[in-house]
Amino acid sequence: MAKLTISQPYPRIGEGKKFAGMLDDERVAGHTGKIPTGDLKQIIKGAVEYANRKSSRAILDIPESASDEEAKKIYLKEGRALFAYFKKYCGDPATTAYECHGRSYALVATEQFFNRALQKGRMNSGWRYQSIALKCAHASKRFKPVADAGIKEITDAFGEQCRRHGLLDSKGKFNDSKKLVHLFCSA
Repeated sequence: MAKLTISQPYPRIGEGKKFAGMLDDERVAGHTGKIPTGDLKQIIKGAVEYANRKSSRAILDIPESASDEEAKKIYLKEGRALFAYFKKYCGDPATTAYECHGRSYALVATEQFFNRALQKGRMNSGWRYQSIALKCAHASKRFKPVADAGIKEITDAFGEQCRRHGLLDSKGKFNDSKKLVHLFCSA
């Protein structure tokens, strides 16, 4: 027998009112538990640390004690990472090819370098707020019925579909990138 999880309904503002169809926050269940101030401070501190780890804001992190050979390895690694960023975030491939045609790779790389640094800064704040929201939701237990609504069943069904298409190995891991590309590109 499947486990039935009752999630909190989200009441809407009735027709004929100014914000018809929007969430009626006056009828939403109130918070049953308050997050202690000390826990909240820890959540915020942890979110800042998490975001900083995930998106280093350092432009280039070469230790002062690094030898020329170590610095060269770091430059090579960062150049590869920048190229991967260029491929991943090109937007429209045809437009990017047109915009890059005839330009020096150094100009394009410099532009991409600053775009990546800007994106890292923006992502840092996004990851920070996302982490705070998630941990506060867990700590308050207000959204637990919504968050647990059939997730295990859905992920198991997803896994079964992946197995059916031959995308997983015996350990449940994706095993063939060509099959994934074919899956994404086939009609």
